[in-house]
Amino acid sequence: MIKLTIIVGQSQTEFELDQFPISFGRTPDNTIQLAEPNGSRNHCRIEKTQQGYKLIDLESKNGTKLNGKFVNQALLKSGDDIGIGATRIIFTETAPQTTQAPKPAVRPAASAPKPTVPRTAAGAPPRPAGGNRPPARTAGTAARRRPQETDENGERVPFRPKQPSSNPYIIPVIVGIAIIVVVGIIIGASSGSGRSSVKQVGEKDDYEEALTDMKAGNYDTAINRLKNVKADSSKYADALAKIQECEKKIADLKLAECEKSWLDAVDFIQLYPTTSDSQKIRIFKKHLQKYPDSPHKAEAVAKLAELGASPD
Repeated sequence: MIKLTIIVGQSQTEFELDQFPISFGRTPDNTIQLAEPNGSRNHCRIEKTQQGYKLIDLESKNGTKLNGKFVNQALLKSGDDIGIGATRIIFTETAPQTTQAPKPAVRPAASAPKPTVPRTAAGAPPRPAGGNRPPARTAGTAARRRPQETDENGERVPFRPKQPSSNPYIIPVIVGIAIIVVVGIIIGASSGSGRSSVKQVGEKDDYEEALTDMKAGNYDTAINRLKNVKADSSKYADALAKIQECEKKIADLKLAECEKSWLDAVDFIQLYPTTSDSQKIRIFKKHLQKYPDSPHKAEAVAKLAELGASPD
């Protein structure tokens, strides 16, 4: 059995797994689905081999790191740090938990002490006082006798003592088997719930991480994180609004860059009147190629026409 600690941003989640192989990636068909923008659909997996647990990269686009170095295949040991983009996975090998049936306590049967019979000087046991006849039973002694049982015809039924159980260990063995079955059901239920929760690793942080990226001006990364928010999430509507906000920010930045490019071209030509016509043509064409939807497109085309050139 192994323990995997998934670290995404400031949060971390631990899972104990004993079914192999264990795959990682962005698609739901993986054992552990990661909401990692830099991860591949099927990124890597962990297999159990005769030599130990092995990490295998599945020809991912951005590669898999082990303790900070890119690897294709490598044997794992406890404490290893697996890197998939910004997501870290700490590998720990744990000892398997086993449940044994309790062994029944076997006690040796105590032997009854043999009575000591006094001997006479001649070696024969002494005779009871009062002659050779044994003492007669009293009324109290007769009352302690077991009552005689009879059948339906009134005939006496001979007394048969109850036979002891043929196997004194059967009850402890049954109890031990029942304990093993109950423990197995509990472990199976917990591992099933753990697997379903593994699929959601990183989703709860996508929205918050996207807000951090927006504050830093990383609008493309923020859009990728916001697209990972599920439709049934309480943040889904907010995520759609933030995506539109990011797209507008990107458009505004491109427009500002376009405006700066045009002003730089015009200022350069005005600052250096000796600029050749061929150099002016290259300046205007470069602007149109970089910003085909530039608001100064008509003006640039007119400038090229004055210089006897076309935008193509």
